[in-house]
Amino acid sequence: MLKTLTDCGDVVLNINTSAFEADAEVFQEQVLNQIDQVIGFDRAWWGIMSPTAAGFTLLSSYQANLPDSYVEKWQTCTGDDRLAMSVNDAPTRTVRFGTQELHSTEGLYEINADVGNKYALCTAYRLPGRDDDFLFLSLFRCGRSAAFDKSDVWAKQFLMPHVNLAWRHNLSRRQDHYAGAADASTVMSCVFVDLQFAVLDPPPRFRELVRSVWPHWCGPTLPEPLIQGLLNVPRGSAVRFARLGFTLKPAGGLSLLSISAVSALDSLTPRESQVAAAFACGQSYKEIARSLGLSPATVRHYLREIYAKLGLTDKVELANLVHHAPGRAEP
Repeated sequence: MLKTLTDCGDVVLNINTSAFEADAEVFQEQVLNQIDQVIGFDRAWWGIMSPTAAGFTLLSSYQANLPDSYVEKWQTCTGDDRLAMSVNDAPTRTVRFGTQELHSTEGLYEINADVGNKYALCTAYRLPGRDDDFLFLSLFRCGRSAAFDKSDVWAKQFLMPHVNLAWRHNLSRRQDHYAGAADASTVMSCVFVDLQFAVLDPPPRFRELVRSVWPHWCGPTLPEPLIQGLLNVPRGSAVRFARLGFTLKPAGGLSLLSISAVSALDSLTPRESQVAAAFACGQSYKEIARSLGLSPATVRHYLREIYAKLGLTDKVELANLVHHAPGRAEP
């Protein structure tokens, strides 16, 4: 329980410190640890939902002490989720459910009784620019714990505006961090993406880059060709469109999509890349042949193929391309 102004200030300070210091992958865990110290809960569900005619669509999900089966079962009965309906109807207001309310529909009973949830506190906030979608944080207590009381409702009501803003600041800061990381020479922009491939708070540079490939894109959902490309490669692998590479990686309950510059050199085979790099550095046919265990005639053949693929005509153009390729520092 928050007993004094000092308690309030300490918790808010710690939440905001996490916003500026924690990686997106651990931010939610750290914030929940802070909330647990003043409210106390057994399980938590933090994510993003969007209302539909039949119930709700889950756009992001982070579970604390909840199995994946909880979310899987929830997705089969979203129309029964009166807790989600309540916070959707009254955003920013903390809703308290006792056992009777939390088990009041067949769907709610099935997903909560199965894991022992008997009491809940939930608060939702609309997402900027996506007024139908909302960020939610549900805290649960099981049967061995006391029910949430009015002081718990007050504490969560007090903390949630800070949690909401800290979450948004963390995402924004992590976007800036990834763009300025060690591979900043190739990463041109980053953005966080939900489970339906919709972007959150895309920076202007991200919009500019996506529209350079798909001029009519307005968002928030990514262009369909890009979605299909990302689905067809392993997570963490780049999919290429024009001279841009798009890479999707897990980041907490969301994913981080980065856009990198792609060089024409990426069209070369590994052996062609070796020959191109050596020739661009001034090695002769014979020197390249000797270092790679090839004949001079084979090196000449590779160079002809390299020039054809890259649309080049001489060694100077090749050297300029190699030495100024994305990810390579200029000499």
